[in-house]
Amino acid sequence: MSDVITIDLPDTIWHPRETNPLADEERAFARLLPELLRTHPEQFVAVYQGG
Repeated sequence: MSDVITIDLPDTIWHPRETNPLADEERAFARLLPELLRTHPEQFVAVYQGG
């Protein structure tokens, strides 16, 4: 004799957020932009690992 166990699973499955390093840097640049425009006018800046 075999016992059968049933489990109700949710309709959606959680997936960890896939990281996009370039998107992270773009968000950091947007966050820093107002200050950068004041402190570094007419200069180039680079944002690395969130500034």
